[in-house]
Amino acid sequence: MKKIFFLALLLLSECAQAQILPRPVSVTNAEGEFTLTPQTKLMVDDQGAFTQEVFTLQEAIQAKIGAFLATGHGGSNVLTIKKNIVPNASANAYKLAITPQQISLEASTTEGVFYGVQSLKQLLDTEGVSIKAKTIVDYPAYGWRGLMLDVSRHFYPFEYLKQQIELLAYYKMNRLHLHLTDDEGWRIEIKSLPELTQKSAYRDFDRHDSAVIRRTAQDKRIALDPRFLQEHNGKVRYGGFYTQEEIKDLVKFAEKHHVELVPEIDMPGHMMAAILAYPELCSTGKPSWGSVFSQPLCPAKEEVFTFATKVLDEIIQMFPSKYVHIGADEVDKTTWKASDLCQQLMKKENLKDENALQSWFVERVSNYLKAAGKEVVVWDDALEGGISKDINVMYWRDWKATIPFESVAAGHETIFCPGTPLYFSRRDSASYDIYHLRSFQELTVQNKNLIKGAQANVWAEQIGNSNWANLLIWPRMLALAELTWTPFEQRNWEDFKRRAALQRTYLQGVGIDLAKESPFLTVVQQTDMANKGIRFHFEHEKINPQLFYTLDGTEPTANSKPFTDNLLVKKPSTLKVGILENGEILQPVFTRPVEFHKGVGLKVKYLQPWHKNYPAAGEVSLTNGQQGDDYYKDVNWQGFTNDLEVIIDLEKTTGYKEISMRFMQICNEDVLIPGYVEISVSDDGEHFRKHATIQNDVDPKQLGLIYKVFKTSLKGAKGRYLKVLAKNVHPEQFIFTDEILLR
Repeated sequence: MKKIFFLALLLLSECAQAQILPRPVSVTNAEGEFTLTPQTKLMVDDQGAFTQEVFTLQEAIQAKIGAFLATGHGGSNVLTIKKNIVPNASANAYKLAITPQQISLEASTTEGVFYGVQSLKQLLDTEGVSIKAKTIVDYPAYGWRGLMLDVSRHFYPFEYLKQQIELLAYYKMNRLHLHLTDDEGWRIEIKSLPELTQKSAYRDFDRHDSAVIRRTAQDKRIALDPRFLQEHNGKVRYGGFYTQEEIKDLVKFAEKHHVELVPEIDMPGHMMAAILAYPELCSTGKPSWGSVFSQPLCPAKEEVFTFATKVLDEIIQMFPSKYVHIGADEVDKTTWKASDLCQQLMKKENLKDENALQSWFVERVSNYLKAAGKEVVVWDDALEGGISKDINVMYWRDWKATIPFESVAAGHETIFCPGTPLYFSRRDSASYDIYHLRSFQELTVQNKNLIKGAQANVWAEQIGNSNWANLLIWPRMLALAELTWTPFEQRNWEDFKRRAALQRTYLQGVGIDLAKESPFLTVVQQTDMANKGIRFHFEHEKINPQLFYTLDGTEPTANSKPFTDNLLVKKPSTLKVGILENGEILQPVFTRPVEFHKGVGLKVKYLQPWHKNYPAAGEVSLTNGQQGDDYYKDVNWQGFTNDLEVIIDLEKTTGYKEISMRFMQICNEDVLIPGYVEISVSDDGEHFRKHATIQNDVDPKQLGLIYKVFKTSLKGAKGRYLKVLAKNVHPEQFIFTDEILLR
């Protein structure tokens, strides 16, 4: 106990002297403190390299003491900035040494000194003008640390983009990826193609707007931004776009903050806004929807490439970024299959299928951009037909967990942004899961040279204004900042939470309303064989949140039982846990069925393997008492692309009353319910008698999250062994289950 107490004090002491986020690579504490005053001298030895960064520091100092520092040499209270190589560190490293007499900031690059300035600003914001003595050596773990904003589905003001740039810079993030075009709106002025904004920057209310309007009745915070509503021919329309002058101003602002603006023009799919303005760009000459997504550009029409190069030429002129993102995701190829022009092109170019045709399109556009000195970024869908290895890939389809491994195996530099947990537009994206992004850490161990970094994506279908977007982005972005900056071995969740609590105060102070941030809980559960129950522990980014729970399926209230760590549930229950804040239980409430059933701990033999990317807990998964969350990427759901076929050793011939197991369906993510479940019985584990077959009655095309419980009586099923077969009738897709319950 004394050792634990000592370690806790040591950690608190370190944190008290280094309240910086993301956590620096190295902090060495010392005695005393430096006090910044109007008499402090500023000494700069940078050969003129850091002019802008010095000015940024002076602005921060002025905000604290009311004046810029005078420049000069000598004295006992000096702040020095020097161009110098930081030994044993990366190119963008900085060294910040604080003694009672001096603050010294050294770096060899403008990025390095800028990051040192941000750390100094954070120390001024958290400690005040008297900063405790310490030496910091720091540099980023990854080169791509970003945020993607979808400004097509819903539009955000120009000043909001500047706010995001300032915040990203404060936490040492360095990319703002702008999703400028999609089916719902064209948001960037292209002077050679004026009808893009004349016809497609504004729209009649669509299904996304209608959904936001409906939800506004329950929560006024999510309302459409009235600045982007206009009357046209007696109807209210929604939209907006950025002018080229605005973009040029934004680029200068971003460069000052060392944030690179990465433009995205999504093609050949998600182009409905462009096709509405120029219908000749698609195969049919008329805007329409395919079987799933909108009709794409027609790669067999030369005018499509004339259009694309006009757009990209102006994008290149506006954005000096090294990167241009061309999307290439979710391309509905229905019209390509029906197009004589496309089929003729495929024959001419010896393309085996429409996936290869998409790759042909991507390569042609990419080659044009490469010739202009740009690097190309695509979503991971583009891998399906094969692309050049010098094209950068963004991994987003988390239901295909092999994608990042395939991407790096093919030589692509890869950026992580899997939907779970890096789609910040999802309210259940939890800071704990972001901070502990397992696949990112695993892949980096052997492929760090190809893992560029990670970013959060904010898709705006349901986000009608920038205040609501802020609530989703912050403070979860803090976890991503530390994931992408701080070396794995230096990260500490409890330490992070303490520093993040201070940063929430800072964010509130700069206008980010976090009054009702998402209270999503991350559960850790364990099977307690000795006490025949399931233990629950919860993680949340807040320190010691007040939790209340029920076990009977009713909603928890302030009068429910307070949750204590490691709750043991022994009886079949529906556990509901909520966070109490200001006398209210916040939504959403954590809900999970719990049952320490008769089969917990029994051995299971797999006759067919689980999928390597969805192993859950391996061979104990189906009888460990662990039921899953409402998404198959929860660690308790085991996935199969073949049949699920297992034998359970009951250990002795005994009668059970019932067997059941639960499957889920999310059909648009290739997760379907099996065609049937068959139960067989055996005395010797080799010769089985069929006992029951339960058919599936769920339509495989039914959308949304659907559960199906396959249950049957075991009356008369005498034998030591049970065989369970769940038939996957769609072998290119997945079936997922979490537990076989025996009662």
